[in-house]
Amino acid sequence: MADRGTVIWAPDPFKTDGGNPRPWLVVSGERMPYPDEETIAVAFTTQSHHVGSFAVPSEAWVRGEPGQQSYVLP
Repeated sequence: MADRGTVIWAPDPFKTDGGNPRPWLVVSGERMPYPDEETIAVAFTTQSHHVGSFAVPSEAWVRGEPGQQSYVLP
């Protein structure tokens, strides 16, 4: 499974055709039950109008910055 802090690409659950994967930030870690089998992640978006979204600062990206302000949705 992916390590905490890793960005992964997976299907968008809000799209029915499954053809539009989106980035997800892994937030689960070793202290979670079944860390080798399950992963908890939050969605990335470029839309800030979602209540409770958190801005991801540019310096948080190690590589692959998307080129525009990104947010994660809890």
